[in-house]
Amino acid sequence: TSINLEDVANISMRTTLLGAPAIEVIINGREYVWLDFQIGYPGGVSIDFETAEDLGFLEESPADADGSGTATAIAESLAFGPYELGGINTDYPTEEGPRVRRSSLEDGILRASRQRNRSVQTHGELGYEIMQHFVITIDFNESRMHIFAP
Repeated sequence: TSINLEDVANISMRTTLLGAPAIEVIINGREYVWLDFQIGYPGGVSIDFETAEDLGFLEESPADADGSGTATAIAESLAFGPYELGGINTDYPTEEGPRVRRSSLEDGILRASRQRNRSVQTHGELGYEIMQHFVITIDFNESRMHIFAP
C-alpha cells in the first residue's frame, strides 16, 4: 500500500546540496532556517554560528568554559509543520569558522543541482532527540514529508 504524500504532506522539505533531506523550521518565532534532517545526530538542534548570532544566542550564553568550541542556548520555540515545541536545547559553535572556498567545478555542480531539484543550503541539524517523538513518512523522489505525533 502506498500513500500519496502530495495530499497529506505537512512539512516544508527539500534536499540539501548533497541530496539529503532538509526541513524548514522557525526558531523563536522569527528565524526561518533550513536544517539537515539527521536522525543520526543524537542531539536535538544544532545551528551554525551565523544563525546563533542572528538569534542573539552569542550574547545570552556564557563563554565556552570547557574549551569544546560549542555552547548551548535554549530556544524559546521551535516550529515545523503543524507542531511547535518549547525550551529546546540548541547547540552552536562559539567561534565563526573559516569560510570554505569551493572550486569553480563544485560551484557549477551546485548551481546545476539547485536548478534541477530546488536544493537548499542548510544552517544546522535537526536530530534524534526531537524526531524520536514523531512518526515520519518521507517521499524522497518528490521531496515531501508528513509528520505525526502519536
